[in-house]
Amino acid sequence: LRAKFAEHPIETTGKELRDMMSWVDRPITETA
Repeated sequence: LRAKFAEHPIETTGKELRDMMSWVDRPITETA
């Protein structure tokens, strides 16, 4: 995991997290 994180910049990881959370936050935001 450390080697992968070292290769992948934080920005890439953040984008992946955003993509994963986008489908979780969007429905809630649209409903609200």
